[in-house]
Amino acid sequence: NAAQDIIQSSEYWTTAVGWHTDNGGAPTLIKWIEDGKPTDILNQLKNLPEYIEYKNDKYNILLCHSGSKKDWLWDRSHFYKNEELPEGLIIIYGHTPVNYMTAMANLPYANGKIYWHNNHQKLNIDLETANSNKAALINLDTLKPIYFTEKGIDK
Repeated sequence: NAAQDIIQSSEYWTTAVGWHTDNGGAPTLIKWIEDGKPTDILNQLKNLPEYIEYKNDKYNILLCHSGSKKDWLWDRSHFYKNEELPEGLIIIYGHTPVNYMTAMANLPYANGKIYWHNNHQKLNIDLETANSNKAALINLDTLKPIYFTEKGIDK
């Protein structure tokens, strides 16, 4: 199919695009291209940064996928041993649902909430929304979570 050929062309293919398509994103990209949307979206995916920096009054915050400075996208080894991080740095990430992460690393159960670990320098916000129907947003200035369900804000 022409859309699949575009996605797999060497002009667009990168590890990031590959992981996106391998993890369920292929139908979305194919539909996007078949609907005549610009294929520049593939270049945008290809050029996304591995992390984004944010500073509030107190902390330097890194937002990334895996939570590990060893590999910002896929590493999970940091669950088992604290990574040494500079004072004042906080890493906020997802990638692995909190309940799965805590079970893997034999950490206290999170009870469907965001999870601070690594000496309170890492925050996992992955609540496995597809199965739990619950999501969390973090106010980056206060570091306070706001929880949502399909009914709205969860107080």
